[in-house]
Amino acid sequence: MKNPFEKENHTNLIAGVIIGTAAAGVAAYLMYSGKGAVIRDEICSSFDRIRNTLMGAPEQEEEDHHLDYLQKPHKAPKTDREALLKHQVLEHGDADPSAA
Repeated sequence: MKNPFEKENHTNLIAGVIIGTAAAGVAAYLMYSGKGAVIRDEICSSFDRIRNTLMGAPEQEEEDHHLDYLQKPHKAPKTDREALLKHQVLEHGDADPSAA
């Protein structure tokens, strides 16, 4: 029969809760704060460089080909998303997007 006066050892449980809480706090900071996004991008690029060096892949310069249309200010935006990315406000109705 179990002794009712013997205390159970919960140190592993307490340590797990403390470590889990700290990890959740760091993850929330990286996901929801503005400065955390910058830190998260730096961490991701560091991991990419480490992976490329371990795999033997040559380091390539990052090029954002998917954002090339933003570099051409003389062209009118084709979509509302493009207009928002170019910081142009579109009006509702028959407004000409090139006039903005």
